Amino acid sequence: MGQSLSAGLRETLSVFEVAGEPRTTPEVADALDLGRRTAYARLERLVEADALATKKVGASARVWWRPAADGTDDALTTQWEHQFRSLVEATDEYAIFLLDADGHVQTWNPGAERIKGYDAADILGEHFSAFYTESDRADDVPARNLRAAAELGSVQDEGWRLRADGSRFWANVTITAIREDDDLAGFAKVTRDMTEHRLTERRLREEKSFVESLLDTQQDLFYAFDDDLEPLRWSDDFEAITGYDPAEIESMTPRDFVADDAAAAVENAIDRIFAGERVSFEAPLETADGEQIPYEFTGGPITDDVGEVVGFTGAGRDVSERKVRERRLEQQHDELQAELADIFTQIGEAFFALDDDARITYVNHRAADLVGLSPGELLGARTWDVLPETADGRVRDRIESALADGSPAEFEFHSELLDRWLEVRAYPAEEGLSVYVRDVSERTERERELELYEAVIDTVEDGIYVLDEEFCFVEVNDAFVSMTGYDREALLGSHTALVVGEEVAAEATELRGDIADSDGGSATMETDVRRADGSRVRVESRFTTIPGEDTRHVGVARDVSERVEREQELRRRVSQQQVVADLGQRALQNSDLDALLAEAAEVVADTLDTDYCKVLDLDADELLLRQGVGWDRGIVGEASVSAVENASQAAVTLDSEEPVIVEHLAGDARIDGPELLTSHDVESGISTIVGPVDDPWGILGAHDTDRREFSEHDATFVQSVANVLAAAIERHGYENELVYQREQLGALNSLNEVVRDISSAVIEQSTRAEIEATVCERLAGTGSYAFAWTGEVDPATQRVEPRAQAGVEGYLDDITLSVDPDDELSEGATGRALRTGEIQVTNDIAADDRYEPWRESVEAYGFRSSAAVPITHEGTTYGVLNVYTERPSAFEGQEHAVIAQLGEVVGHAIAATERKRALMSDELVELEFQVEGFFEALDVGVGATDPITIDHAVPVGDGEFLVYGSAAPVAMDAVRTMAESMPHWRGLTVRGDDDAPSFEVRVSDPPVLSTVASLGGYVDGAVIEGGDLRITVHLAPTVDARTVIDSVTETYPNAEMLRRRQITRVHESPQPLPGQLLDELTDRQRAAVEAAYHAGFFEWPRDASGEEVAASLDVSPPTFHQHLRKAERKLFESLLAAPVGDPDATAGGTR
Repeated sequence: MGQSLSAGLRETLSVFEVAGEPRTTPEVADALDLGRRTAYARLERLVEADALATKKVGASARVWWRPAADGTDDALTTQWEHQFRSLVEATDEYAIFLLDADGHVQTWNPGAERIKGYDAADILGEHFSAFYTESDRADDVPARNLRAAAELGSVQDEGWRLRADGSRFWANVTITAIREDDDLAGFAKVTRDMTEHRLTERRLREEKSFVESLLDTQQDLFYAFDDDLEPLRWSDDFEAITGYDPAEIESMTPRDFVADDAAAAVENAIDRIFAGERVSFEAPLETADGEQIPYEFTGGPITDDVGEVVGFTGAGRDVSERKVRERRLEQQHDELQAELADIFTQIGEAFFALDDDARITYVNHRAADLVGLSPGELLGARTWDVLPETADGRVRDRIESALADGSPAEFEFHSELLDRWLEVRAYPAEEGLSVYVRDVSERTERERELELYEAVIDTVEDGIYVLDEEFCFVEVNDAFVSMTGYDREALLGSHTALVVGEEVAAEATELRGDIADSDGGSATMETDVRRADGSRVRVESRFTTIPGEDTRHVGVARDVSERVEREQELRRRVSQQQVVADLGQRALQNSDLDALLAEAAEVVADTLDTDYCKVLDLDADELLLRQGVGWDRGIVGEASVSAVENASQAAVTLDSEEPVIVEHLAGDARIDGPELLTSHDVESGISTIVGPVDDPWGILGAHDTDRREFSEHDATFVQSVANVLAAAIERHGYENELVYQREQLGALNSLNEVVRDISSAVIEQSTRAEIEATVCERLAGTGSYAFAWTGEVDPATQRVEPRAQAGVEGYLDDITLSVDPDDELSEGATGRALRTGEIQVTNDIAADDRYEPWRESVEAYGFRSSAAVPITHEGTTYGVLNVYTERPSAFEGQEHAVIAQLGEVVGHAIAATERKRALMSDELVELEFQVEGFFEALDVGVGATDPITIDHAVPVGDGEFLVYGSAAPVAMDAVRTMAESMPHWRGLTVRGDDDAPSFEVRVSDPPVLSTVASLGGYVDGAVIEGGDLRITVHLAPTVDARTVIDSVTETYPNAEMLRRRQITRVHESPQPLPGQLLDELTDRQRAAVEAAYHAGFFEWPRDASGEEVAASLDVSPPTFHQHLRKAERKLFESLLAAPVGDPDATAGGTR
């Protein structure tokens, strides 16, 4: 062949020194210093002469090689095919697969499955556009890439691609057209997931991980032997292939399964296994019928817990068809070699393949360029021969370790020879390793800078974040993670609205747009960051925009919550102080206490931003909600809280000297309720005492429906407002006390004047009606009282009928009052006064529920206080005097005492008037009664006796009388028995001699006698004779005789009124009547004169001494003599001081 070639062709053929080594047209042209057309023409003639072989690769490229004369070319083809298949199947860092001419997926390697997420069964036959984003598909990017690859031979592209689950990754894609005989057969597509690489370039670091990429070749036979070389287990195919049954196999050793000439190789392999090695060798398997089949055997040791080899396991593979496959693969040598070269050229990294002896079997141009040697110089060399500095150390250890145990290796090292940082990734292949080398010097330097930068970033206390163009987090530091409370994983990829909300995020987006439009600068905004737990933190965020291919927004967030809180607290304190000052000024100017309390409640609620505020007024054991804000309608002025229940907040506050702060009402062990707070959903609050701790006026409190923490400044503010209120209350009370005292003093003066006027007027008035009218007119005529009226009870209806009134008109027109205990109209002050005989005072008519039947009438006249004073004298109630005033709490202290005495004064005046009329009037009403069986009625054990006469009765005060009488000597025992048996008789004194004895007895509250005396009448005579009592009573014609009749019949049920008649008193001389003289005396003076007279003090010799009379009156002797002397002087002045000629001046004479 060489002799038939021209010199030019032989020169061209000499370029191909090594059989099987491919050359491109440019390489041949450069080697011969020829033009490419000339070189191409020579190469075609050599192919025609069978001196060279050729293969078209890519769109227009072609490779040429010299076939091996000894058939090694076919072996080389097989080697390339194995290497290619192993490489493609071994790596999972690249998605390497084939497309048909229309772009449908034809093959699928593990790298493709890992990167794109599709199983082979799911993607084979599908169009490769499924890997593109929707926008890329809309822009026809997949089709354009295929057209470009078909036209240009190959095309590279970077962009977002989609995984099976819809997620995105950044891909570096190389699409290479595959042609057969100039016809487009399909495409080879290499895809690399550059997401992490892209992030590394963006963040100046790259994190990668690889997974083990070797796939075990499917094997045919499996077996295991123990350390005695006896079979332990074998696969089912073992029996079928060898033709031995189980019993035969159990008796055989490994040597028995191979031909005799292979026994030494088997023994050698077994020795190596028991030495701890893994072995692989080829030997003919000899079956039971003597057939020998080429097999490849592998074996590995089985070790126990301590590492001792106790057997081995292995697999056998039938390799009889391998030669057939090798021959088939040899035919594809050229295509595979070219395709492999093109693929690894497109990978973009230095790549070389190592065999089991660590020799370089393939190297691409990038690897050659990296070390500065040609591919020819590298093939067959070891890496440590090429880079001697790696001969000893970690690089060689890692390579040999990966070759020995078949595991991937990844590491970096610095080559002093190349002055570069290199990243090495070695992956086990079927024969040796596939090694990728990348120059990472710049990245390593940047990573060091990044580490320094990150260390600085991580040490600062401010939160730092980076956002992508969609305003999603792509980087955050630890401080930002801590600030937001979210995990880093939760933040990365999330929109900023996660932590600041949609509205703030939109505002920040506008600011960042303004920064971008202004070509630089930064912006600052202050907002709340919503933490993962729902809480908020105030931050100040300063950010800027970094333009570029991928716009980034970098920001620094500083927690300013403490500063903001301090500022807010300062503003709150200033505001609180201003509120206290303003309220203090209004407290000095405003005399309306309730208006001030209402304003205080409003400003406290506004200042503290609480839902409720209350002012409680302490009254005994209860606190009235006097003023408040936020409470349900109708609550203020009506609701009350217990001041003594241990579990109420009010009680807790009253027991505390400091303000009480409650942050969670239901969870506060000190407090249970109260209903006022729980019914309004109160959760928190603060309360404090208004006034001195030892004498509090009430409580000021603010409450909220949310759980809140109140500061000490808030407590001080509430206490300050409480102090202002306490001062205002004290001043208001002092002023009111002064007003009250002035009013009471004026009322007391007026009342005393009225009492004096009434006392004087009684002398001038001759009837009860005139006295009652005078009392009402004098009381209503003062400036202290608005209305006065008197009334008496109608016995028939038990209703109170008005007798006199003055001050207002019409009040009594619609008023009905009763003394019937079963009638609610008797519950008023008038009914109670008449029933009890005691003054009844109402100091706050509006708050007294007992006034409810007459509420409308009372409110129409504006009465605030009233007093119902029973008109009584000597146990007899004549009626009632009612006095009304517009002053609250009027009838207290001295005014109460004086107004109460007024009823006695009026009663005494009425009684005196009635008595005067009875004594002075010529017309009298005479009532005569008889009580049969008097002693039996009294149950005193006395029978019929001689007459016992009651002659006189002298009132001595406090419902007591001195009764004087006489009896026959035989009847005195009956008198003594009566004195011992009758409860109101005491102090019996017997005077006179035995023939004409008299007696004196002191009686207390005798029913009939008291009634008659209270009506101004007198007992004209009373005689007990034959066991019966006969009594005669004289009354003035104006007196209601029924009162006496009722008293007698109630006291003596069997009493009978014998006579009732009108009589005329007959005067025996023109001398003054004794009654007229006695009216000049006081009650005590009169009692002293009458007691002395009837006791025989004026007789000679005296029947009773002064000491005895004094004892009967229950006074001391000096007092008795003083009263007696004054009475005697008045009587003698009346008798002797009249002018001569006055017919009334005649001395002497008694009735």
